[in-house]
Amino acid sequence: MAIKFPQSIDEYTGGELWYSGIDESVARRILFSLNTVEDPEEMYLRKLYLAHWYSEREDYKLAVNLCRQLILEEGPDRELLTLM
Repeated sequence: MAIKFPQSIDEYTGGELWYSGIDESVARRILFSLNTVEDPEEMYLRKLYLAHWYSEREDYKLAVNLCRQLILEEGPDRELLTLM
């Protein structure tokens, strides 16, 4: 059964998955499936989720690296700049 990924950042970080501890499982699946994503919007959402996840885990170096990638790929975004 495929995972249905949330459609907005609020669903990614503010939902039950995030606060019930399942976020690590979701993050691992997202991370290891990035090479199969073809849709640019889905790639953006997955990387943004991972950036928030790394930030929450206080792994700021990885979070900032993902934010930089997204800024280079998509251009400046208020949420990315705030997260950095």
